[in-house]
Amino acid sequence: MDSFFSEIKISKDVFVTICKIALAEIEHIAAVDKVHLSGRLFDEYASANRLSIHLYLTVQYGCNIQNLVDDVNRVVAGCITKMIGLAPDSINIYITDMTVPPTSKKSGIGG
Repeated sequence: MDSFFSEIKISKDVFVTICKIALAEIEHIAAVDKVHLSGRLFDEYASANRLSIHLYLTVQYGCNIQNLVDDVNRVVAGCITKMIGLAPDSINIYITDMTVPPTSKKSGIGG
């Protein structure tokens, strides 16, 4: 009996899009500045057969960063695992900037 081997190649862009869609669901993320992927899946010369995701984010002032990081890890890992069938070995989160939400200004006499 002949055996059949198939190979599926998934572009980095697909991983990046999944990460950005997952991050859009999380409150207090103002912007996704960059998504960098590394591991043997993308670089044949990588030393380990790993998937590492590096997320560079702008967050909103006043958020609890530890809770936000926990949410990002859980949601991104879950989406990648569900859609690709591969669990990330590591998700590294870099807070690159912080924004201050606009405040409402009252104008006129008396507020």
